[in-house]
Amino acid sequence: MATKTEDQVIEYVRLLADNTNLAIMFYNSPQFGIIMTPYGMGQLCAIPNVVG
Repeated sequence: MATKTEDQVIEYVRLLADNTNLAIMFYNSPQFGIIMTPYGMGQLCAIPNVVG
């Protein structure tokens, strides 16, 4: 499994959010090789249907 960058994760969540009306909850899981910074989490929380 290739490790994704924080920017790739944010773009993926944006893509999901743009294509669904469902609420999206994001969980920071460092054991999967992605450590989100406070800035990155803020970017995710700014997406309208990201609820947490």
